[in-house]
Amino acid sequence: MGRWSLVIGLAIVGFTTGVRAVAAQSAEYQPHGFISTRYDTHTSSNIYIGYQLGPVTPMVALVSNPRTTYREHLVGVVRSETFTPDLGLTWAVAGAKAIDSWYGQLYALPYVAFGKLKYDATFELYVPLESQGVHQFGMNPGNLMYDVTPKLAVGAVGVWAEQSNAPHNFGGGPSLKLRIPKGSITLDGVLGVTRWESEWRISFFTSY
Repeated sequence: MGRWSLVIGLAIVGFTTGVRAVAAQSAEYQPHGFISTRYDTHTSSNIYIGYQLGPVTPMVALVSNPRTTYREHLVGVVRSETFTPDLGLTWAVAGAKAIDSWYGQLYALPYVAFGKLKYDATFELYVPLESQGVHQFGMNPGNLMYDVTPKLAVGAVGVWAEQSNAPHNFGGGPSLKLRIPKGSITLDGVLGVTRWESEWRISFFTSY
C-alpha cells in the first residue's frame, strides 16, 4: 500500500505541475503524454506512462498485486484515432514480462458517446511467448456513464476475464467519475458476480 501511495502521490504532483505549465501557454497547446494509474483493493493495481513521439506514443507500465506477489513489467506503443467527436479508438501493442512468462499484448480502448451517455472500455489480449504462459482475454474495465454535470458522471462498471483452462470471471457495480483539468478521477465498486472477488477501485488519468 505504501508503494502505491507514493506512486499515486508522485503522479498527482506531476499532474498539478503540468496544469500550471499548461495554464501559462496558449490555447493551441496540445497534450504530448499521459499518466494512467489505478489502485485495486483485491486485484492488480497498475500505472501506465506514455510520451508522444511523432505519430505514436511509447509507453511503459507496471502491474502489481502485493497480495499475491504478481508483477508485470511492459513496454509498448499507443495510437489514438478520433473518427468523430462521439467515436474514437485507442489501441496499443506491448511486450510484457510477468512472473510466469513473457507475453505479447494487444489493447483496444473504444469510446462511444450518445449525448450525455458515454461508454468506454479497455479490452486486453495476452498471448504467451513461452510454454508455461496462458492465453488471457478480458474487458478490464468497461464503464457506461451518464453526465449529471459537465464535471460529474455516474453509471456502472463491468469487468470480465477469461484464460486458458479456467472458468470466466465477471464483476460489476456502481461507478462515479469526477472530471478535473486535463483528466479524471474514477471510483468503481466491483461486486463479484461469477467468481470475481468484490473490490473497490480508484483510478486517476491525466494528459500533459
